[in-house]
Amino acid sequence: MKRHRLHTLWFGWFCLIAGGAGTVAAAPVLSLDPPPAIAIGTTYNGTTLTVTGRIAAKDELVVRFVGMAQDLPMKRKGKALGLLWMNMDSVTFTKAPSVFIVESARPLSELDAGGADGAGERAADLGLNGLVRRMDVEPETADKGALFRELLKLKRVEGLYSELTGGVQYGAEEPDLKSFSVDLPLPSRLSPGSYRLEAYAVEHGVVVTRQDYPVSIELTGMARVMYALAFDHALLYGLLATIVAVLGGLLTAVLFGGGKGAH
Repeated sequence: MKRHRLHTLWFGWFCLIAGGAGTVAAAPVLSLDPPPAIAIGTTYNGTTLTVTGRIAAKDELVVRFVGMAQDLPMKRKGKALGLLWMNMDSVTFTKAPSVFIVESARPLSELDAGGADGAGERAADLGLNGLVRRMDVEPETADKGALFRELLKLKRVEGLYSELTGGVQYGAEEPDLKSFSVDLPLPSRLSPGSYRLEAYAVEHGVVVTRQDYPVSIELTGMARVMYALAFDHALLYGLLATIVAVLGGLLTAVLFGGGKGAH
């Protein structure tokens, strides 16, 4: 499994000096070198995105890897006349990201404990529960609670949605700062396109600063050729797929049929 390393993500504090007003602590500063593109070839089976840097000693770090928001149409299954399972109707989840992976040192509910109400975005809002509150379902008459539970179950099985702990490791502390390293597992079912790496500093359960960085997923080698063929030359791709299927069937018959005719 390849590891893609992002250098260098760090949080620092700086001061504003106003004449006669004393020293005022400003918001943390987050900086990151441009992340490299992640290459997907024919042997790609997931990877780990590693982020290293520093953060204010009193803060907690939450990192997210998020795909583009989209409308996600799906079929709802149910029993017709109480007997047969079949597609009953269609529902559409709106503002559903293609990928949503969250990493933190401790559960978000623990980071959120003790924060002041109404102080700003909460740590708990950074996870799957917060994502569900931002999404919607059409038609409006649909049972949103049940449908969201089924969507999260499906996306977790696919490895596209996850809320993880333990991937953020803190290192040696300096004056007002501490180092960290984050291993963010990326699924095997990534599609080419644009994604975001999001980093949040959390203090007493409240987000005090955040930064987003674009991450590009690109196909390489034969995977890129086949993707372009399937989407840009669909007719030719279908014809080649049919030929390959026929040749595969003939080869199977020769190898395992023993030259005998069918009975």
